[in-house]
Amino acid sequence: MRSLNVRAILLLMAISCFAVGLARADVTVTFPSDNSFYCNINGCDFVGNNGHQTAPFYTAGDFVTEIFFTGQPSLIGLSYDFFLIDNLGGNPGAQYENDVYVNNTLVGDFMVADCNYCGSQMEFTGTFHFGAIEGDGTYALSIVLADTVPPGDGNEIFLAPGTVVLQSTPEPGTLALLGSAVVGLAGWIRRKSLR
Repeated sequence: MRSLNVRAILLLMAISCFAVGLARADVTVTFPSDNSFYCNINGCDFVGNNGHQTAPFYTAGDFVTEIFFTGQPSLIGLSYDFFLIDNLGGNPGAQYENDVYVNNTLVGDFMVADCNYCGSQMEFTGTFHFGAIEGDGTYALSIVLADTVPPGDGNEIFLAPGTVVLQSTPEPGTLALLGSAVVGLAGWIRRKSLR
């Protein structure tokens, strides 16, 4: 009898953990990818047509973007892992802001430092939390250079592939359905243990 109760409790805990994972349904996408579209002052193209990288970014408004069809009703956060080549120089101590947008809503930014024209591949990771952005399953991700680099002071070049985890809000219907399944299973186990 006691081992049945312990098994029942462990089973309920496992189902609860599974239910939370299903209800949240985060989605990982590749961004920037070869399918990402970029524009700088000199023109626009796909990252895949430019050797798996953007053209140099050095003017405010240069951007890379891609649309994803994830099926998530809304997003409340994202985690990112981007790579770029830092060719910035000429302004020791300077940092240049890159803004991250979801469906044209600014969700956060990260800074790229002047590295004295080092030309090094840099990795940028982090997490942004924000109010729910409704997308009905479709989300445009964009990185936009917010600052203009002074003439002759270098640039930054984004590389593919990067990774973004899109964090979804739990779906109330899914939670209710899974909750009722857990309650039903608990009742079944209880009845079984009383026999």
